[in-house]
Amino acid sequence: DVYKRQGFLSPTFFLELPKKSERNSEISAPGIFMMTSFFFTTSLNPDKEDVKKAERLAEELGSVYVPRGKKSLATLQKEKGMDMYVVVWQRQLFCFTPEGRKIFFHPGLARKRIESLHYGKKDWMVEALALQRGDQVVDAHLGLAQDALVISYITRAPILGIEIHPIIATITREGLSLGTELSGRRRAGEKH
Repeated sequence: DVYKRQGFLSPTFFLELPKKSERNSEISAPGIFMMTSFFFTTSLNPDKEDVKKAERLAEELGSVYVPRGKKSLATLQKEKGMDMYVVVWQRQLFCFTPEGRKIFFHPGLARKRIESLHYGKKDWMVEALALQRGDQVVDAHLGLAQDALVISYITRAPILGIEIHPIIATITREGLSLGTELSGRRRAGEKH
């Protein structure tokens, strides 16, 4: 696999999270969800590392950790009266929004774009930015880092990624720290 051999899916990112004092319930990520109440939990049979991670991230984001027990996610959500929740499963984060979306870190189309670049094809963003090896780049709307992964493939340099939404920033930071080899582990229909 091109990515693992050359290490391009493990770029160095400096991810900026808003300070706790700057966060409030009015932060919005257009097209995704309003930042309202949320909690962290785990899968049904978590290991100790997942529990520790959920507790740590809940503390970091000023939220709460709710032990899962044998309860369904819908039951926990109803009991806590919160709009969203983040599940830690096999070290990866899955955010479930009020609109029913599931957000998690994955390389997405960045993988195909990097493969195309590797084999000499052009990429519209790379050409528009006239990217070269060693360029320093700030991605001021990092999201799930899809464009940043492509940029890092070309520049081979650290990227400063800024994401205003604390949950998205955390999902991206944690996903990048795990590496994208985890993305292939999820299969349709798997329960967590």
